[in-house]
Amino acid sequence: MIPENNTEALQKEIDGDVHTAYKQCVESGKIGSLIELYEKTGIWPRLKEEQIQEAYANIFADCTFMQYKIDNIVKLRKFTRCEFVMDDRMKEAVQKGYMFCFESGWPDEVAKMESLSGRKPKMDRRMKESLQKGYATCLSRGLNDMAKKMKELTGIGPSLELLRKHHFFSAEYEYQQLLREALE
Repeated sequence: MIPENNTEALQKEIDGDVHTAYKQCVESGKIGSLIELYEKTGIWPRLKEEQIQEAYANIFADCTFMQYKIDNIVKLRKFTRCEFVMDDRMKEAVQKGYMFCFESGWPDEVAKMESLSGRKPKMDRRMKESLQKGYATCLSRGLNDMAKKMKELTGIGPSLELLRKHHFFSAEYEYQQLLREALE
């Protein structure tokens, strides 16, 4: 039984628990749960800009289930009315996300990230290594169309070593190609 004049203290306790739950939702990237909690409680989250920016960075950097993550970025932006700030931390998170997508052989997610973030992948040595791992993944699974999309996105194709490994070139073809190049 709740004492009669204790509703204010009780509401304060409930609000505190709800805000703790909001913080956990943001930290774990569970943006759907964040929105659902608001819909169920009617209590607007008191999230600091820093917490929201951290959530954006975490979502960009952890690209597992990328389509789900991209949806979460859109939901978080719409729900909080807070745009992500492309500071150094965010740039690094976006590049980390690109590396994950390339390694996984997900060119469509790379294109979505580029559209959402307004940044292109920085094709440094590490990114190129990730791209080649992605080519290996695609070619080993027979996903040549995905490999083609990655080439279109980056302008960098799979290494000759990968193409040989996956039997895209015969020795005769390579010999003819090298001969043509030598004569030009």
